[in-house]
Amino acid sequence: MKICHCLFWIEKNKIAAVLSKDNRFEVMKFGGNCFTGYTEDFWEKWQDYAGFLKTSQTDFCLVYDDAPTISEELLHRECADESGVWNRYTIQDAVHLLPITNPTQISNENGVCIAKAGAFRKAETTGIVNLTAKYRHAETAPAEAERKILETTPFIDEMCERLKIYDKGE
Repeated sequence: MKICHCLFWIEKNKIAAVLSKDNRFEVMKFGGNCFTGYTEDFWEKWQDYAGFLKTSQTDFCLVYDDAPTISEELLHRECADESGVWNRYTIQDAVHLLPITNPTQISNENGVCIAKAGAFRKAETTGIVNLTAKYRHAETAPAEAERKILETTPFIDEMCERLKIYDKGE
């Protein structure tokens, strides 16, 4: 039985797909382009391109600005939890293959930042695009546990302060 592991990046009614095959990522190109218009027939095009079979199962990660509508046929074909590949690290690896230039922060459904894409400049706070990632294990990941992973320790805080002083030449 084939499992299609695929990340879909949906932003401003455009969609890109990154397929995971043999522990490698491949950007799916539709008509030679990474991004294509998100239309009702997208899911049929995707099934043809991905070689999706009637017996195939899905393991999707959706990174979106507005929640997309997925065909019911695909939604009912989820794979077993242990077969899912999407987590904060694989999402980060997959989105780096896409031509994303705007600074973009990707948060899970709990609002915790799990990945970044695009070019961030020093002290930049405006113009950051915020997207949500929905994937199989997103609901089960406790928000507090992920926040602790992202927290810095007192030692790291102290070293960062020293670097700031060093950078200023004091």
